[in-house]
Amino acid sequence: MNFGIVYFSLGSNLGGRERNIASAIEEISTHIGRVNKISSMFESEPIGDKSHPWYLNCCISAFSGLTPNRIMQKCQEIEMKLGRVRGDAKWAPRTIDIDIIFYGDKVVSTPILTVPHPEAHKRLFVLMPMAELAPDFTHPKLRKSVWQLLNECPDTSIVSRPSHSEVNAKAGCHHQADAAL
Repeated sequence: MNFGIVYFSLGSNLGGRERNIASAIEEISTHIGRVNKISSMFESEPIGDKSHPWYLNCCISAFSGLTPNRIMQKCQEIEMKLGRVRGDAKWAPRTIDIDIIFYGDKVVSTPILTVPHPEAHKRLFVLMPMAELAPDFTHPKLRKSVWQLLNECPDTSIVSRPSHSEVNAKAGCHHQADAAL
């Protein structure tokens, strides 16, 4: 079995946001692959309807031997288990959102999955935590490092680090909170 490194973006804006993210990390580690790094937590304003609750976001990396489509299926199962309700409304509030950002240098384009994530390079709430984990990682399609993408990002939304997060300690994984941005 070939193992690859997968980068995920996790977000929650309903319920116990830290608890939701910690639970998602545990589920990913159990069902997808060993989580080896967790970024700091970042708080971000919602996309779309600004009256929705703010998000707590982070990125993680994991080693997995699953195919990208199987990982997508597992992510959706984890989201359902953690109370996510999928509806017609784009950017609706959610207990958990798990996106596959990168799967090594793979490029995947199917009717149900696009990797790298097609919007990742346009979102500060993805690029800021990704820059902690892998600033030199090269986007396989855009051929730019995460650091370059962050510096060129057109996103003007508010994204900041909350003063305290227990998620990394609860998940028991190495984290990169002290990385300079």
